[in-house]
Amino acid sequence: MAEGAGSIGPGDEAVRALAAEILGREEYAAYRGDLAAWQAFFDWLANFSDWIEALRASSPALFWLLMGAMLLVAGLLLAHVVFTLRAALQAPGPPEDLGGGGRRGADWLGQARARAAAGHYVDAARLVQLATLDRLLESGIIDLARHEPNQILRRRLAEARLPASERADLLEALDRLEAALFRERREEAALYESWLSLHGRLARLPVRVRA
Repeated sequence: MAEGAGSIGPGDEAVRALAAEILGREEYAAYRGDLAAWQAFFDWLANFSDWIEALRASSPALFWLLMGAMLLVAGLLLAHVVFTLRAALQAPGPPEDLGGGGRRGADWLGQARARAAAGHYVDAARLVQLATLDRLLESGIIDLARHEPNQILRRRLAEARLPASERADLLEALDRLEAALFRERREEAALYESWLSLHGRLARLPVRVRA
């Protein structure tokens, strides 16, 4: 009986050689870099795991200190994600009647004053922002549909025919409000007051006649 007659298929060495030959072909050249990067990552991961195991045996105190630090960092990251999601869910959504009649800027300003009196300055600033956008839409300075995202709003504001100082202050106030809504959530009266001041300045701009 010939050698290897009882085997089911080629051995491991033959399979590895065939795989190396296939991957060495020109049509797979674009993927070799990705494979090398993944291989380097897995090698690093294996080395790190070996180092952790060795550290556990050689220096248990340092091992548990490192584990505690890693768990603390993971916990802080998770808490930040949860906080950001909660802030995003609690933030007021875009008004359905923005640019389409119904509730006007004066109503938003009245609600903003009530929210500010209760210490909710972030929500109050958001309401003044809506009143400010309503004023810009009514004046014909910008055009914006209610379904368009903030990226479009920023582009429209950057392109709007506004004095340079008002445009810069408006974009900066928008950045501060977004940070307060989705990241920091600090109830600062200065944020609300800056939006009130900006609204007052923009309200004095002349109304543009729509074509």
